[in-house]
Amino acid sequence: MSGWLSRFFTQEPVTPVSRVQPDRAVTRADETYEKDGAHYEFEQPFLWAEIPHIHTRHSGLTRGGNPDLYKNSLDYALMRWGGKIAANGLSALVLGTESHPDAAEWLAACGRFDKIVILDHNEAMLRGIVAKRLAGVECLHGELSAVSVPAGEFDLIVTDYALQGCQDVTLVVSLLQERLKRGGLLVAREYTGPSRFQYTPIQMKLAEALFSLLPDKLRRDNRARMRDQVVRPGLSEAMNHDPNNAVNSDSVLAELRKRFKILESVPLGGTLLAPLLAGLADGFAASDEVAGLLDTLMDVEMRLIDGQAIPSDYFFLIARHPAS
Repeated sequence: MSGWLSRFFTQEPVTPVSRVQPDRAVTRADETYEKDGAHYEFEQPFLWAEIPHIHTRHSGLTRGGNPDLYKNSLDYALMRWGGKIAANGLSALVLGTESHPDAAEWLAACGRFDKIVILDHNEAMLRGIVAKRLAGVECLHGELSAVSVPAGEFDLIVTDYALQGCQDVTLVVSLLQERLKRGGLLVAREYTGPSRFQYTPIQMKLAEALFSLLPDKLRRDNRARMRDQVVRPGLSEAMNHDPNNAVNSDSVLAELRKRFKILESVPLGGTLLAPLLAGLADGFAASDEVAGLLDTLMDVEMRLIDGQAIPSDYFFLIARHPAS
């Protein structure tokens, strides 16, 4: 096991954000490549799910189909499946905060958690959490920090696109199982598709078919340049962008199913929409007019997933310690 997550399990705690490190998750101007004579940036692969209309749809899926009844997916998980967890005095571990920066704030505000450990490699995100001075929250910068965690320490473990970046998924998942209390919950949102985002030929073919439905104004990339095809970056480009990103993502789902009792497994799609919308997310986020088109694209994708024509590349899971 290597990378920021491995250091969490093997070293001693250090002061969060004590040293400034480059944020490798941010696309930089020099992270570019050419394909078929065209020039592309390597786009942050998870941005498709942050398009407002897609985010709203996912919010419903991760709250049991009742988004108005629960504040967020954690509220839903604890209310629906937290019967074996104590009412208060709880401890939580959150791995990854980029897509759920409000997780720490909600956990601190709900009144049930006395200890909340936030671990991330994004120092800027951690600084924002530290500035809120949330009671019981300890932020650890994943590039530098680590902590000795006793077995059965946490009532709740939350992962947000964290496991897909682990070199040794088997070891990390086994350690998470060890750190979770009996009766405790694991809540995970993860990319489980092809490693290094090397999408399959059928994914690319179907994504190209959907791309043909897009009007010209939505084919402009985030730098206002016209896109004429769906692009899959080469292996070297993906590794240059971030050597840990999706390094063994295709093994995440199997390892979670092996180590935990799965209570809910919700496919979020992304098999076609992630490659389709790579570099185009700004255009879809800028206008409410695209909501109908996005609904159509998502419905087509989910029909193919439900019919087992393609797998889902993104999942939301709620699981329990297997000894519960």
